[in-house]
Amino acid sequence: MTTHKHIFRDPVCGMTTEDPGAFTAYDQDGETYYFCSDHCLARFKENPHIADKATEVHHEHGHNHSHG
Repeated sequence: MTTHKHIFRDPVCGMTTEDPGAFTAYDQDGETYYFCSDHCLARFKENPHIADKATEVHHEHGHNHSHG
C-alpha cells in the first residue's frame, strides 16, 4: 500500500510543511489556506492576490523564519 503525504504550502512565501498543525489555517471563499506566520497571513488578508506570486519566492527548510 502506498502512503501519500500531503504538503501544505504557504501561498505568500511558499514555505511548505507536511504537518498542517505547524501552520495557521485560514478559510476564504470556501478554500482553506495555510500560513507559516501571522505576518504571511496578514499580507494575504491585505492582498489575497499575493498568493499568485508565491511561486517566485523560495524559502529553504530549517531557516530562521522571522519577518522583521
